[in-house]
Amino acid sequence: TKQEAISGGEDGTVRVWCLEKGVQKFLFIQDYGGPIYSVAIYPANRIVVAGSADGYVRFWDLNSGMLLCAINTGGTAVLGVAINPSGPLGQILAAGADGYVRVFNPR
Repeated sequence: TKQEAISGGEDGTVRVWCLEKGVQKFLFIQDYGGPIYSVAIYPANRIVVAGSADGYVRFWDLNSGMLLCAINTGGTAVLGVAINPSGPLGQILAAGADGYVRVFNPR
């Protein structure tokens, strides 16, 4: 909903917060990968996207809490993720520590 915020942590967690109530709604834990440097929500499909120190972009379903997939971007830390909602499934942009921005079409 519009009353949600997400955060990524040094501990490798992604948290979804209910702003209206000021409480944590979801906690996603990656068992590997190091700190989470960037997060975004794809609202149409209720998917959380997170970029981490290990060079992966991970996708979690906000309804079930399940990890949907993890994409290796090439080995460098993912410092930023953004969603371009154009098209039926949109595009994910991942900015790496190597200075490159990679575009993924999650289909």
